Amino acid sequence: MINIFQIIDQEKKWPIRSVQKKDLRKLEYGLMYRRYRKLMELSFLDHQYEKKVYLVALVKNKVAGQIIIDWRILKDETKSDGKIRAYLYSLRVYPPYRSKGLGTAMILFCENFLRERGFKIATIACEKKNPRALKLYEKVGYKIFKEEESAWEFYDHNSILRKMKEPEWILEKELTT
Repeated sequence: MINIFQIIDQEKKWPIRSVQKKDLRKLEYGLMYRRYRKLMELSFLDHQYEKKVYLVALVKNKVAGQIIIDWRILKDETKSDGKIRAYLYSLRVYPPYRSKGLGTAMILFCENFLRERGFKIATIACEKKNPRALKLYEKVGYKIFKEEESAWEFYDHNSILRKMKEPEWILEKELTT
């Protein structure tokens, strides 16, 4: 397992670290993300086996957000090809911590993490119904390079299969040194 702990904002003293099992319920943020419980548990296992990097950001020792890096070869290699392209996803900053720079700090940390490992391009998807996220991604240098209707499914916390279709933009950023 990749074990990470680093301060991502020296002034605000925000740590980002590898997710721990004890974080999983906190990542549900009450009921807001509970439906993704099983996905979070799977991502935690993938993190333990170094298939993904699952990170949490803390504010005053409370879980304030999360982000996941997938650097494996994905079905859609325009997102991650296992060599030069890696995919950032599931970026969440919980409501009390938004508009304070935490999301930006998390993205920039992940980009540096990937750059240090030889990756050249980071990609991220943005639901078309989330203009606030699009604004953030564009602010830190991401550019839309394709649009798609993402179809995916998952089992929710009640073991009910949920099928999703989300129109989204796929953005990329060159990770220059």
